[in-house]
Amino acid sequence: MLLLEEPYNLVLQLDHGTSPMPNLLSVTLRKNYSIAGWEFGNELCGSGVGTSVSAEQYASDIAALRNIIHDVYRGIRHKPLVIAPGGFYDANWFQEFVNKSGKSVDVVSHHTYITSDQELMST
Repeated sequence: MLLLEEPYNLVLQLDHGTSPMPNLLSVTLRKNYSIAGWEFGNELCGSGVGTSVSAEQYASDIAALRNIIHDVYRGIRHKPLVIAPGGFYDANWFQEFVNKSGKSVDVVSHHTYITSDQELMST
């Protein structure tokens, strides 16, 4: 599976019609790459790492990404999944995101890092 590490800044440019996302997706399609899913963003949910995006904005941008995927893959039966948000779990943020994103996201993901034996023992 090919995951795009940091597409977030690219997708934010959609309002200006300058996003390179359609071209990137088109290239993967033309090269016949088998893409299982596109992960949207990295560690931008909740309090984020260095920066964060509101759940409402993230849901809106996910909808825009889904529209790009459906446009680029028009006529193709199996389209890549939309995966998001790929960050640390924050219950309130995730609940709002899931409620606002509706059917725009196929897979809701999060990750954690175990940084010590103590944390490992408590999981």
